[in-house]
Amino acid sequence: MTDLLPGIVQKSGSQIGFDTTTRLDQAKAAEFASDGFTFCVRYISRDDHVETATTGSGSMSRAEAEAILAGGLALMPVQFAQKNFAPTRDQGTTLGTNAAKNAAALGFPEGVNVWCDVEAIDSSSTTQEVVDYANAWASAVSSAGYLPGLYVGPNSKLTTSVLYQELSFQHYWKSAAWVPNVDTRGYQMWQSISMTKFGVYIDVDLVGIDSKQGRPYWLAPDPEQLGQSRFEA
Repeated sequence: MTDLLPGIVQKSGSQIGFDTTTRLDQAKAAEFASDGFTFCVRYISRDDHVETATTGSGSMSRAEAEAILAGGLALMPVQFAQKNFAPTRDQGTTLGTNAAKNAAALGFPEGVNVWCDVEAIDSSSTTQEVVDYANAWASAVSSAGYLPGLYVGPNSKLTTSVLYQELSFQHYWKSAAWVPNVDTRGYQMWQSISMTKFGVYIDVDLVGIDSKQGRPYWLAPDPEQLGQSRFEA
């Protein structure tokens, strides 16, 4: 059994953070934390595989997760999307199971948001197929004890009413592109501008409260563990 990451599951405040495909070390995470960033969203694989690489771009490793927390940033995982994806219910179960397995293998405790990225859906797919996929993904992730969240990207085939009435998610993250609002609930995380900061290409994200008082839950750094990590550049 994988040891849990050193951190505290915590409901987010109204804060600023970022998502990135670039792997971070402790020093880089500390630079962002010192500049007022509170959290980071990093990517995990679509297959049942946890990355071990610590440089470049791609999925998060255990060492990187430890480094980000030691650098002073809270952390949440999001699963990579695939362009022109034709979703099915079975794929939702498979990819959701993989997301949960990878989060657990990295050491994320139960109760943390794990995000599903839905965007760039194949033009031949229907809204119902996207709904079936997303709900199966959410079921697999929640069965493992995590909180499923949905990143709503462009060309998701999901409408304002469908997002609220037909999906089982309670945590929604809006992309920087124009996408439908979530009826009744709204969003609790908003992607903003893209930029290169401290040599890292990032999308800036804001978290807050949705219309039903919902917030994301992340793994926050343990104050007693700050500055301690096995991964340094």
